[in-house]
Amino acid sequence: MYKLIHTLNVGLLLAGASTGAAAWESVPVGHTPHWLTLGLGPLAGQESGELGVSQSWMSGDLVWRLGLDTSFKVFGHAERSQQWLSLGWGVRARERWALASATLGPSLSRHVHETRNANWSLERSRQLGVGLGANAQVFVKPLWFVLPEVGLGVEAFGDLNSVHPVAGWRVSLVFHNTL
Repeated sequence: MYKLIHTLNVGLLLAGASTGAAAWESVPVGHTPHWLTLGLGPLAGQESGELGVSQSWMSGDLVWRLGLDTSFKVFGHAERSQQWLSLGWGVRARERWALASATLGPSLSRHVHETRNANWSLERSRQLGVGLGANAQVFVKPLWFVLPEVGLGVEAFGDLNSVHPVAGWRVSLVFHNTL
């Protein structure tokens, strides 16, 4: 049974490689390659999670990326929450079955810090900051011969801002040329 499944998988991969190559390389005139990512992961050095969504598109050889990220407490109440919006420019490399990009650019962040005073009432402070955001993405599309628009990968990110710098990574889904 194992040999039969392995033989079928190899056959499907070879069939996909011969039929998918021409379809991938033929991009319609005026069509701009783009991709949407949605990911979830931890923030470095914090007991917080992070949810991020971004839209990237090509303009010539340049990648533009617009990202929105927010932190959240996995368990319990978060003392600090933050959201940041980043616009980046960078480079991209791709194959039929993989996609990678790296961007760098300005960011705007919003930070909310909550503490309880001696009377247990909640005190909240808000700050806005500007900074420099970086993002690196690596995705594979294991079903590129059947479903070339969807992939799974890892993103590393950082936001060096004036209030509270953050860094982390996330596991993300990528939707390529689907919108």
